[in-house]
Amino acid sequence: MKELHARVLLLAAQRNADGRRDRRSTARNPDRRRLFLPLRPGRVRSGRRHPARADRYHRPARQDPYLHPADHERRHHGHPLPVDTHGHRPELRPDRRRQRVHCQTRPGLGVRDHVPRGDLKQHHCQLRLHPERRGDHPYQPRRGHPVGRSGRLHHLHRPHRAAGYPVIGLRYGTQEYLEQWIQMFATLLQRQERGQQILQRMHETIVSLEAFAAERDSSPTVLFLRSAGDSGYNAGMSSSRGYMNTWMTLCGATNIGADIDYSTSNATSVEQLLAWDPEIIFVSSMTALTPAELYADSALSELRAVKNHKVYAVPSGGFWWDPPSAESHLTMMWAAQIAYPDAATYDLREQMRDNYDFLYGYSLSEDEIDQILRFDDNAEAQGYDQFSR
Repeated sequence: MKELHARVLLLAAQRNADGRRDRRSTARNPDRRRLFLPLRPGRVRSGRRHPARADRYHRPARQDPYLHPADHERRHHGHPLPVDTHGHRPELRPDRRRQRVHCQTRPGLGVRDHVPRGDLKQHHCQLRLHPERRGDHPYQPRRGHPVGRSGRLHHLHRPHRAAGYPVIGLRYGTQEYLEQWIQMFATLLQRQERGQQILQRMHETIVSLEAFAAERDSSPTVLFLRSAGDSGYNAGMSSSRGYMNTWMTLCGATNIGADIDYSTSNATSVEQLLAWDPEIIFVSSMTALTPAELYADSALSELRAVKNHKVYAVPSGGFWWDPPSAESHLTMMWAAQIAYPDAATYDLREQMRDNYDFLYGYSLSEDEIDQILRFDDNAEAQGYDQFSR
């Protein structure tokens, strides 16, 4: 203890000679200063000047949440950390900026890879791997995808991967991605034939609507709206990056909000909605927004869709009909009959009965079909009686 006390006093004297001060104010207590004592090879600890409490010098340092626990021990004892995929030590970047380093362990191999945040593309699943390691694959995340760039899903899936469960990342926004989902799930469940039957029904609907669109001379303008947080309207999901663009335009209609940035919550200004002035508005089934609220909003009273009562609440059945699902081909038929009520000749009620029996083994009643089609919310919508019994 006497040696430690002497060492502390000697370092304090050296510190005073340098004239360095702690961040805390020393006006009232000039002796309050910070001492840096090397405790282990390659490590430096900080503590207050109090020789009677030497254990304070041995407090564990705050751990970096982006390093594996085993690497904390390596760094703690002065051993070098493994290099990342670019040949750099994670804490010695050429640009010297603080960067997050994600650590991943391949199950069964005992290999730990330090991957920079921007290169985080490997998930413990054969369907999403870094091309430099396993070769290119059609399910590789695109640049700018939340999994490939920001790593948010990486944090959400970390407990599952740590427990040894493989993780599959799904890409969203197009009919092609939806079909990839169905193929993936059919393969996982070893029901490939069932998956092909579902896809066949979708393809038949798509082919018929593409032929229908080719014969149309007019193209009504459409827009998809939903609630924007606590107030306002969000048109961000009308973007061409959203799946709603697929079923709104397949029949030949024009999505007037296709060029907007994709967003699920940002409010779209009333001025922008008035500038677009869509002929038809589809209201999402995923939020509490209803056509009645748009009709009652005086700021939107000049919109053609509002004046002509062409605001339609999207149905909701086994799943919401706006996002992609096994019922999406029913949404395509429904939207075609909304956009072209005199030309589209689908018997939607019969199609719903047939598809629900095929998908779920369930027989829909007439009242249940009315509920799915949201007749209460669409009571004021022009031409909606075409779906009545």
